[in-house]
Order: sequence, then structure tokens, then C-alpha cells
Amino acid sequence: MANNRLPNPNRYITDSDVDGNSFFSTDLPASVEAGSELGGGVQRLVYQTEPPPVSLSGKNDLERYKTALQSKAPLVSPVPPGGGTNVWYNDIPPGGESPMHRTVSLDFIIVLIGEVELTLSNETRMIKSGDMVVQRSSLHKWRNPSETQWARVVGIVSECQP
Repeated sequence: MANNRLPNPNRYITDSDVDGNSFFSTDLPASVEAGSELGGGVQRLVYQTEPPPVSLSGKNDLERYKTALQSKAPLVSPVPPGGGTNVWYNDIPPGGESPMHRTVSLDFIIVLIGEVELTLSNETRMIKSGDMVVQRSSLHKWRNPSETQWARVVGIVSECQP
């Protein structure tokens, strides 16, 4: 397995001043550090929100996200307590594979780098760079079929009713 991990991605947060002028926030560094590791893969919590409608007043959303980063929110509990949305970067090492699992969430998964196999109960598809999966609380597992290259996916994960 190749040990050359993918570089940390950057996350740019925008904001507005009292006059409505927009700017890039400096409340958090742009680089998104690795938050947790699971089975050789690297997970990064890119952002977290409360259930909609999200309150932006007083930077409530930023404070919630900072708290989630400090508490190292687990990937296996993909949605914030009480609902809301998590956005994750997941880097999968060459040959890396998740266990078969199901989360009670509606997930929008986009492959950014490489290819990954998505296995459901009785079928498998190759998901390529630029492809998107709408995962509706399905039993599934992910695998990076490459022997040399890491894969990166981004997941936007929201709580749902089973």
C-alpha cells in the first residue's frame, strides 16, 4: 500500500459584514486537517450545521463547527446530534475497504480523485472521478480498487427517517 497520502484540502468560508460586503472569513485556517482514521483511511470534517434553517447570526454555525472539530466527531455517527448536516472528506488508501454498513442518513457522495467501488447488498458499481451517488440509508461498503493511488470522496450527510 502506498503511504503517500493526499494533501490536506482547503476549505474557504465566506462571510458578510454589516454593510453586506462579502469577504473570506479568517475564523478558521483554510487547511482541513485529518480528524480521524478508520481502516487506514483518513476522514476530515469539513463543516457541520444544525438542522435547517441554519442560523448564521452571531456566527452560531461557526461556533458549532469549531465545537465539533474539538470533540473529534466520529465518522460512524455521520450526522450531528439532533439532526443537521455534516460535510466530510474521506481519503481511501490503495486497496482500502470499509466494512458493510448502513447509516440512518441521506448522503450525497462525490468522487473527487480516483475511482471507488460501491457495493450494495447484491451489486457493485465503479464510481469514477466526477460521479455522484445519492445514498438513501442503504447497506453498502466502499473500496478503492487501485493498488497505488489514494482516492478522495466528499460526502454531504444529513439525518433522515429510516
